[in-house]
Amino acid sequence: MKIKDIFLGIIILFYTVSTYGQLKLPQIISSNMVLQQNELISVWGWAISNKEVIVKVSWNDKIYTSISDKTGKWKLKIKTPATDGNPQKITIFSETESILLENILLGEVWLCSGQSNMEMPMKGFKGQPVYGGNSAVAQSFNKNLRLFDAGKNVSLTPVDTLIGSTKWKIAEPESVATFSAVAYFYGSQLQKALKVPIGIITSCWGGTPIESWMGEDAHKNAKVIDLNGFTWSKKKQRTPTVLFNGMINPLIPFSIKGTLWYQGEANSREYQEDYKKTLPAMVNDWRKKFEVGEFPFYFVQIAPFKYDKNVITAPYMRSVMMECVDVIPNSGIVVTTDLGSEDYIHPPFKKEVADRLFYLAMNKTYGYKAIDCEGPMYEGVTFEEDKAIITFKEDNEGLYSPENNILGFKIASIDKKFYDAKALISEDRKSVQVWCDSVKKPVAVRYAWGNYTKASFFDNSMLPASSFRTDKW
Repeated sequence: MKIKDIFLGIIILFYTVSTYGQLKLPQIISSNMVLQQNELISVWGWAISNKEVIVKVSWNDKIYTSISDKTGKWKLKIKTPATDGNPQKITIFSETESILLENILLGEVWLCSGQSNMEMPMKGFKGQPVYGGNSAVAQSFNKNLRLFDAGKNVSLTPVDTLIGSTKWKIAEPESVATFSAVAYFYGSQLQKALKVPIGIITSCWGGTPIESWMGEDAHKNAKVIDLNGFTWSKKKQRTPTVLFNGMINPLIPFSIKGTLWYQGEANSREYQEDYKKTLPAMVNDWRKKFEVGEFPFYFVQIAPFKYDKNVITAPYMRSVMMECVDVIPNSGIVVTTDLGSEDYIHPPFKKEVADRLFYLAMNKTYGYKAIDCEGPMYEGVTFEEDKAIITFKEDNEGLYSPENNILGFKIASIDKKFYDAKALISEDRKSVQVWCDSVKKPVAVRYAWGNYTKASFFDNSMLPASSFRTDKW
């Protein structure tokens, strides 16, 4: 045994007998956690003000020191290596006591956030199942998959701690049944594919708009709403900034690999165009505050649902979300035009959503380019006589439809009256011809342009095309 280890052990034993209880850690830093591998991670907490805090990590036996500030907060940056799969320990001690964290794994850490479709647990909501959920729960034992849920809290100002006794849990039926279905299915597949430990953090609340998840800085940059004079909304969780303050800020700056976002229903009924400002502003702000660079941000398009049948709003939101991919670097979107439910805003197809998030991560983050992760993306339109020719961004394997005549297309002339159209995939599988005998000299085409719709064409991997329109009417 090294002399420094003996000395350190004596110090820890001496400090542990104290009962002052001044040394504290955020809930996200605890035993059973997963730390991001190959990263300069942050470790932080609180102690007596202006005192030394010492941290020892097992993966390199080094000792790191910090001095708490006048409020008692301290923070360290510590480099993690590539994982070897073995459990690790961290010991943190001050002048008065020590904290031992055990069964820590190094691996990949992902944050999953949004509203109820991200929150929906494996066991489903009442009367709203998750297809395949019970079978997956029964087979969920996995010591290399760790789960952390941030709980629920609202605050008008940023807070440092979460509410309740939330902690990291090892994946097994009891912990998985009540955990986010999308997040669990994603993490489980990622762990099996990469064969490294995976940590999944969820922070979500149903029925909440993006404005609640944006901090004050994000709102200032988005310039959509003025926070001056804002007070509590009737539903407190819908108040701007309160979920960032109460459910994201306490996680910062825990090092993550990337973020999955499933939200938008609460913003889909009005001011959809604002989402092109609010979502990029939120992503930029989170990236800055988490201190791990331009991490991947993959998000899910709202699924088809009837909403108000007299007012069409959802396809505008789906279209705006597609545009966000072009303005948010290192991002990707899951298209869900084939995964909707007309009567339920919480579709049961959570595994399918997680599959597509998984494809995005494997292709774009982990470099497995043979994995298709994006369906047909609208590129442009030309009009030839009485037909419209719709082209799509490059897809080497071509377009596919189970129907000879693709359903869901509408076409209009300059009078702006849309008619159901016929649509055929070209022989080279790269474009779609659209026409209607009742429309001469067409000038606009729309596809899947309704609140509830069913996808009818895909790429060769059965990834669907999104709703789109060629006009700006």
